[in-house]
Amino acid sequence: MRFYYLLILFISNFLFAQTELEGGIYSDKILKKSESPYIVNSNLVVFPGITVTVEPGVEVRFKNGVGLEVRGNFYALGSSENRIKFTGVTKTIGSWNGFNFQGVDNSKSGFDFCDFEYATYNYLMSNYSGSLYFKNSKFYKNLRAIAMFTSFEVPIDNCTFDSNDYGITSINKKVTNCTFINNKFGIAQVAYPISISNSTFSNNIVAINGYGITMDNSTIINNETGLDLVTNNVNYITNCNISNNSIGISIGTSTTNNWEIKKNKICSNLNYNIKIASQNNVNLRENCWCTNDKSIIDNLIYDGYDNTNLGLVSYDIYEDDCITKLASQELDFKEKIEIYPNPSTSDFNIKIEKKAKKIILNIFSVDGKKVDTKYFENTDLMNYSSKNLSSGAYIINMDIDGKNFTKKILKTNLK
Repeated sequence: MRFYYLLILFISNFLFAQTELEGGIYSDKILKKSESPYIVNSNLVVFPGITVTVEPGVEVRFKNGVGLEVRGNFYALGSSENRIKFTGVTKTIGSWNGFNFQGVDNSKSGFDFCDFEYATYNYLMSNYSGSLYFKNSKFYKNLRAIAMFTSFEVPIDNCTFDSNDYGITSINKKVTNCTFINNKFGIAQVAYPISISNSTFSNNIVAINGYGITMDNSTIINNETGLDLVTNNVNYITNCNISNNSIGISIGTSTTNNWEIKKNKICSNLNYNIKIASQNNVNLRENCWCTNDKSIIDNLIYDGYDNTNLGLVSYDIYEDDCITKLASQELDFKEKIEIYPNPSTSDFNIKIEKKAKKIILNIFSVDGKKVDTKYFENTDLMNYSSKNLSSGAYIINMDIDGKNFTKKILKTNLK
């Protein structure tokens, strides 16, 4: 009987064994699966020149308010069958303080097939010199899953970001083949440079926020806001599907058009495909809207037609196949069209760069109601009398030999 009691006690101790960690790690160390789970009771520090290696299948649990600072090297390389987990003892967002990489002297760290849960600021980096990568890993219910300020590029490949407040923030990351779902922000508060490719964003409040974004071959669907570009400077978005969000692309204030958003499908976003907040015109040609109905395209763009303080969006119209281009909504911005005087008390003169065979001029109030139409032929100079217009702002829309141009005018009674 005593033998069986000792055997049961041995098996119980083996099954429920755990190892406690705290303080400094001053010599190379292996965290073994046979000694897992590891419980971190107080802040843990890996000192310079020291390498910590985590075996596949290990679980490390951090008590509340505790974190791990890496000044040396840290490798956690699991496998698909034996993943490595870093989690909190308390299963709530932000219960433990995450990793803080403070490496010097070319420190190196890597993570493969790892799970990261319930941390505050995972991987907040300051003055880090070295290399770091994340592969095949999952980040679940962290405040900021990956937050970095680095002078070198950090590869993040084939990772999943699920139910975090922020998936990725800050700069210098190369994101490939990743999935962002159910986050408040998938990628946010980022600035040049960050590159994103072959990734999927769905069911986030904001999929991507910031500027300096290079993104291609990615899918942004079913988010509240797809792309929230705080400025239209230095953004290169190509070959992406941006569909079925509440707002597809929101563009903030800007001063230049040093960017490219082209060869994308921007389709069927519920409120707006495009919403701008800039006084400058925005060029969105070479994108497909999955319809050739101009009225549908216009209704899903929020620009100067909706608020006269804003610029206007120019676009191309494609067949539903998104291959065959039918027309351009607006003349090239390089073509010179002058309207003067503007504001005017009586007549407006409209000068175009070269004679047109047929010109249809429509005047709209700012609430979208047509108030007048005029026709001109074989001319490059038109005179429009505004004597029947009340004081206020209007939109002038011209069809010039099949091309379309819009501009704001202001009628005033002041002399």
